[in-house]
Amino acid sequence: MRPPIRTFGTAIGALTATGISLVLVGGSNPSSQSPTATHLVVASSTPTRTHHHSSTPHIRHTEEPCATPTPTPTPTVTTPIVTTPTTTTPTTTVPSSVTQTTTTPPSTSGSITGVPASISPGGGFQDTLDNMSSSQQASIIQMMKTDGVKWWRMDAGGNSHAGVVKQLIAAGISVEAIVNGSNPSDTSSNATADVQTLWPLGVHVYEIINEPNLRGISAAEYTAILKASYTTIKSMEPTAVVLVGGLGPGNPEPIPYLQDMYADGAQGYFDGMNTHPYSFPDLPSQTNDSWNPWAYLPQMHQIMVSHGDGNKQIWLTEFGAPTDQYGTAFEAESITQAFQKARTWSWAGPLFIFSWWDNSYDGGLFGLFDSNGVPKTQALNAFIVAAT
Repeated sequence: MRPPIRTFGTAIGALTATGISLVLVGGSNPSSQSPTATHLVVASSTPTRTHHHSSTPHIRHTEEPCATPTPTPTPTVTTPIVTTPTTTTPTTTVPSSVTQTTTTPPSTSGSITGVPASISPGGGFQDTLDNMSSSQQASIIQMMKTDGVKWWRMDAGGNSHAGVVKQLIAAGISVEAIVNGSNPSDTSSNATADVQTLWPLGVHVYEIINEPNLRGISAAEYTAILKASYTTIKSMEPTAVVLVGGLGPGNPEPIPYLQDMYADGAQGYFDGMNTHPYSFPDLPSQTNDSWNPWAYLPQMHQIMVSHGDGNKQIWLTEFGAPTDQYGTAFEAESITQAFQKARTWSWAGPLFIFSWWDNSYDGGLFGLFDSNGVPKTQALNAFIVAAT
């Protein structure tokens, strides 16, 4: 059955019963832009697979700006009425010094079942969302909820994202926050500020630096940062979940970097491993290429098992493909295969698709929507199917 046409829009009313959670990532934001767009007509046909080969995979850096996004006018559109399944979110005990929320933190093992369909929006769209009106934010967040988004990953950013975080949590979308820094001292200081601000809002998962292996931070240096940040966060909130920063494919590769982390004493200082299994120009199923992360993810888990961490999950906090290089059908097939493969592994955590909306700041056209907010129907449909 063809789903209804949906559009981004203005106020949609209170979202406190919709049940959305978030994930946050620390860092600076680009200048703001407002969305233009109509949402989607989801096609019911199966996307045609296309892909192109090259000798090495593309490497993305999510925190490095490419260009400042150009503001675009905000449309006046209508919000669809969509029937979604009702979810029940249990409550948790929150320290008396903060306000009670209706979200429950994951166990300290970081274990989340079923590989929830999640979004890593990138700094460009996160800044766009922050600068919308509350009613515009509510409309887009409701759309995300309808499309099956379970987790949202974003810069921690102190108070700068508080309004969006509140709406995400109220809608039942969980948030993961990235804590940034360059050494043990400043990262721990940032972690203190981020937890003080975000824990009362319902953010319980904290990732320590995005793609540290691609930032010129050695495994020994990163392990020292991780130890200090983990200790700081756990001293404040013992039930918080602390993730290793998402290790990106590149130089050094995630496998030797993880091995060096363990050699430097990382065991006992994280609740979940984390990596970014970008595979283009290959699909996740093309594991005959040894550089393809979907080929070496089981090896990563076996390294964890050998160090007594087999009960900890590997979160997949960025994955996608640029449609300007490989087309929307390839992006759709990549998303479909990624969820299918990850769900064969009991140790796989949430899978975050990068990204929600194309923008010049993050580089590459990875979004499920183009820069005008028009859906890439095949890719968005693949996400929606995987989310249900």
